[in-house]
Amino acid sequence: SVTDETSTRKAPEVEFSNNTLNKSQIGMEYSLNGGASWNDVTANNQILTENEMNVLNNDPNDKIMIRFKKIGDKPASSIQTILLEKQTKPKASCEFSGNKCKLSGGDEYSLNGGFTWYPMSQEINVRDVNTSDGIWVRTKASGSKKASDPCKLQVVKGAAPDVSIEVKADKVNIKGTTTQMEYST
Repeated sequence: SVTDETSTRKAPEVEFSNNTLNKSQIGMEYSLNGGASWNDVTANNQILTENEMNVLNNDPNDKIMIRFKKIGDKPASSIQTILLEKQTKPKASCEFSGNKCKLSGGDEYSLNGGFTWYPMSQEINVRDVNTSDGIWVRTKASGSKKASDPCKLQVVKGAAPDVSIEVKADKVNIKGTTTQMEYST
C-alpha cells in the first residue's frame, strides 16, 4: 500500500480558557497574529505568558491559530482557529477622597496607557496618574473571552497654587494657602 505523505493532516482540537491552550501538546505551534509568526507549544496545556496575553488582548484579529508542526516531509496540519469574543466594556467611575481615588465598575486598571494592568483592589493616589494617559479600566479576560476594551477616565489636575514664601530669620511664612492644600519641606 502507498500512502501520500503530502496529504493534509487533521487540525488539532484545542480549547482556550483564561490564559491556557487546553489540550495543546508538544509538536504543535500557535499564532497570535493571524499566522504571521508561529510559537512552539513547549508543554501540554500551554500557558500563555503575560506578554502574549497583552498581545492577544490588543490584537484586532480576535483569534488564536493552532496547528501540528511540519515534521520532515510531512506538512503542517490544517489550522484550527479559535475565535475569541471580548468582555463587555465596563462603566467605570472614580470616587475621590482627598488625593485618593477608589475605582469601581471593572476588574483591572492601568496608569500607563494599558501597558501594565493591576487588580482594582486598592485606592490610587491621584498624584501617580499621568494626565495624558488618565486611568484605564477594563473587565479582565475570563474563560474564552478576551479582556474588554478599556474605559478611559481622564484626571484633570488643578493648576499650581499661587502662593508666596516669606523668610524672616528662622521662620518661613507661606501666604496664599487654603485648607485644601498641602506642602512638603
